[in-house]
Amino acid sequence: MPRIALLALLVVAVAACRAERAVAPRQPASAAEVESTAAAFEAVTSAVVEAWSSGDVEAVRELYTDDIVHHDQTFGAHIVGIDRVGYMASSFMNQFAGMQSRVAESLIGLEDSLAVSELWNIRLGHEFTQDDPLVEVDLYETRGDRISYWTLFYGLDTLEKVPGSATTERLDEARSLLSSYGSAWSSGKPQMVGGLYTRDAVREDTIFGERAEGREAITSFAESFFAWYPGAQWNLLLPFGEGRGDAPMTGGVYAIRVSGPGDQPCEVHVAVLLNTSEDQIVHEALYYGADSLISCGWAR
Repeated sequence: MPRIALLALLVVAVAACRAERAVAPRQPASAAEVESTAAAFEAVTSAVVEAWSSGDVEAVRELYTDDIVHHDQTFGAHIVGIDRVGYMASSFMNQFAGMQSRVAESLIGLEDSLAVSELWNIRLGHEFTQDDPLVEVDLYETRGDRISYWTLFYGLDTLEKVPGSATTERLDEARSLLSSYGSAWSSGKPQMVGGLYTRDAVREDTIFGERAEGREAITSFAESFFAWYPGAQWNLLLPFGEGRGDAPMTGGVYAIRVSGPGDQPCEVHVAVLLNTSEDQIVHEALYYGADSLISCGWAR
């Protein structure tokens, strides 16, 4: 190899090493704040399970603010006000007497949080049992200890079992997006990540106080992420979203496999909510499993 070309390669390599060393360490989230947020959200979700399983409409009404908004785009529901939510609860309990549920996982943000729930003793063209439950994902905004906004999503496998809830094309598009997302964020290639997003996309992470606006900023963040967590692998645990709508949202719960304290393998659970346009992400919000943040050292 000519000497000049060799020197040029060395200069590029040194510059790359310097750029990598220039990435500042990521500041951990506050473990105290994570724990308090998770405890408050657990109190809300436990009350939801108890009330909806009780058959007591008044107990359900106590969960929500008077101006509660409930949105379920898959089944075309947009309900405003406690009286209408109470009426919906009464109808649901009459139709599905004996329904039982449990919260399988919670993923928190500082402004709103997600609860992954399993429901059984329900028939919606398919008999959902405890061994084969209906999976719903509830996004809750709260005011005090009551829910003020409730958006409902469903596991894609659940949508596939309920006739008319989603087209095959919609489910395939959602699964393809989530697969591409996991591959890009596991690739170690910032440009591959950037290709997922529109030019003016926004990526928000309230737990870490991070907000990246625009494809270039998101690509730059991905470069930092790969420097912080070399070799991180995103494995999809639960694909979910909306089955219908002009711009249905897509979500996924992932386990990010990283090196934790003592360089031991560790998994951080994260949920992403994605708004898309023409197969590219316009807006992304992230939520975390509180225990995994702390055990993997991402919150201290």
